[in-house]
Amino acid sequence: MTNLVYEFLRVVLHTVLRVFYRKIEIAGAELVPRGRPLIFVANHVNGIVDPLLIAMVTQRPMQFMAKAPLFQTWMFGPLLKLVDAIPVFRRDPRDYPGGIVPQDLPHDEMFRAAHDRLAAGGNLCLFPEGVGHSYPQMQELKTGVARILLGAEAAHQYALDIHIVPVGLTFENQGLFRSKVFIRVGPALAGRGYFEQHRAEPIEAARRLTEDLQQALRAVTLNFETQAEKDFFLTAAEVLHGRRLLNEKLLQVVKEWTPVYRHFKDQQPEVLEAYRVRLSDYADLKDALSLQERVVTLLASFGAPARLILRMLPLALAAVFVVPMGIAVNLLPYLFCAEIARRREHLDERASAQIVAGFVSYPPMYLVWAILVGWWSGSWILAFATPLYAAGLGVLTVWTVALFAHDWEALKSWLFFRTNPKLQSFLLRKRHELLDQLEAARAAASAAPGIPVAPATIPPVTPGPDGAGPAAPAILAGTPPLAAETAAPSKASSASPAI
Repeated sequence: MTNLVYEFLRVVLHTVLRVFYRKIEIAGAELVPRGRPLIFVANHVNGIVDPLLIAMVTQRPMQFMAKAPLFQTWMFGPLLKLVDAIPVFRRDPRDYPGGIVPQDLPHDEMFRAAHDRLAAGGNLCLFPEGVGHSYPQMQELKTGVARILLGAEAAHQYALDIHIVPVGLTFENQGLFRSKVFIRVGPALAGRGYFEQHRAEPIEAARRLTEDLQQALRAVTLNFETQAEKDFFLTAAEVLHGRRLLNEKLLQVVKEWTPVYRHFKDQQPEVLEAYRVRLSDYADLKDALSLQERVVTLLASFGAPARLILRMLPLALAAVFVVPMGIAVNLLPYLFCAEIARRREHLDERASAQIVAGFVSYPPMYLVWAILVGWWSGSWILAFATPLYAAGLGVLTVWTVALFAHDWEALKSWLFFRTNPKLQSFLLRKRHELLDQLEAARAAASAAPGIPVAPATIPPVTPGPDGAGPAAPAILAGTPPLAAETAAPSKASSASPAI
């Protein structure tokens, strides 16, 4: 595949990804080395979408490696062959008919193709976990990446200077259309530090490089022992910073608070569980009210609704003229993609299925519209322009509806709080209590010997007039407290530790 073809596909696929995902944020792209062969590696949590996202990190062409059975599927096979991907033959019974693994797998051909690519100064992209998944933490890495790097170097007198670039992929929701993605590139891992050991102990050198790579990937990804632990950290981070995080700050929050979490999990699990319940109840209440954490902070001002309305007016006008036509010309393939995703059993396959289904459904639909327009107008110029027009209408419809819905939800929340000040006071008080308890937990953990607790990152809270709690924001001035909040603490709450 020529660089020109690769660049064309990269631009097309990246445009598709920018439409599918509401926001794609990349951090650390400047860490990608120049002038040497590279192996890009990442956690594998979202099927064929993962390599497409990695290709956004750099404009340098790369050759992908994927498990061999994907080359035989109608959904992924054509795309993998088009980008000249290298098939990986795993010793996994699920990859072969009848579950029987052949004895003579063509591993030598796979390694030779990878070595040739690196020797020519090219780049590889692969996923050392060896399997796609939706677990809350990375799986143990296979040694394939290390063996490819060290094997290529050994075949060329250790003169290639190959580096491994770790890339962490974090998704707001793996299979959800118009969700967010955060891509974190870590410092490259040079292969030269393992050459001497590889000359004498090749197996041990590959094992050590794989262990170091595991640590490098863990540094750019979120890893939790259980889904419940993941939910706890994400919700706590949202409370700490007043908004949902999916960026570098989220990685920092998890890193800073993990020692605190581990301390209470090991020493006082009942305290941790009590706080987890309170945090979960607070999150459930917000979900029941369809409220986001940032709403109170963003909308606690008199001018907020006016700004929202002014911003929504042009969107509403655009919706009148754009959205109906956009829906009309794109509805059938959109429903087809949604149905394909619904039928995928595994969460990590849904986004991939929708994107591939889009490639096989939208072009034929646009061709039908082009034929109809050409037949009706008698102008083949209009017919040729129809696919671009239909695709543009689809993109504008998605963006218009998403932006309008975002501002409309914020406006509704502001009106809801204006008409329910007691509830707003209740939620704010609960949030400040959670913040105070987190600060107390950090202080308790930092006092324990051997616990490396980072400096506090909790936003400062201004004491209230009585010095016992946080002051209500200006929007709540004069708001009477809820009877439930002014009553004496219950036995359960008074007995709960201050975490």
